[in-house]
Amino acid sequence: MVYASADLTKATQHAEVIAVAEHWKAAAGTWPARLVFDSRLTTQRHLATLDERGIRFVTLRTRSPAVLAQIAAIPAGAYRQVTLDRTGPHRTPKIADTTVRLSAYPHPIRQLVITGLATMNRPCSSPMTPPAVRSSCSSTTPTG
Repeated sequence: MVYASADLTKATQHAEVIAVAEHWKAAAGTWPARLVFDSRLTTQRHLATLDERGIRFVTLRTRSPAVLAQIAAIPAGAYRQVTLDRTGPHRTPKIADTTVRLSAYPHPIRQLVITGLATMNRPCSSPMTPPAVRSSCSSTTPTG
């Protein structure tokens, strides 16, 4: 399904994920099973609303100084290397599967931190399949 909003402003963007879910339900008759979106399109309160509606989600976290410090504190041994089935220089990223708590969200969040996909710090997305785990994704590249 395609959803577009030409009227999206910074003042209203935080509620856009709820608008997408409501558009989906109006068009399909059911809530979407999963949404993937940038964290700028929602708030932690809206994530709880998605939970209440049974909508699973993957969101790209904002790389705030607090999130970057949290990521930097993950021990090197917490990362596991994976090999992607593709050509090119970024075939073996490292992934740390962590659980974090957000200040205004009532559940623990699964956070995947992925390093080695590119030379820049960039958010990434990854499927979150365990039904009992709420999902979030952050990425950074290793330093040094």
